[in-house]
Amino acid sequence: MIRAVLDTSILAAAFLRPGGINHRVLREAGRRYRLYLCRHIIEELERVLRYPRIRKRYRYSDEEIEGFLEALGDAFREDLQEMPSGEGDRG
Repeated sequence: MIRAVLDTSILAAAFLRPGGINHRVLREAGRRYRLYLCRHIIEELERVLRYPRIRKRYRYSDEEIEGFLEALGDAFREDLQEMPSGEGDRG
């Protein structure tokens, strides 16, 4: 199975635009690829989603943020340091 890391911008866009391409990409995790995250990505995502300028543009609650972060943590709790390296992997 393909292994992937989604950066904060992809995860934030998946949260902010549930019908968008980034949300569809995230939904495919576990089926088409194995998603790896680390606490640094989750922490940065939480900071980004709490930026006042973003909260002003997109209306969502603290509970929605917490639910999204919790779902990510529950579903994809893989540490990047434990990501297996395979023959032929790049970078």
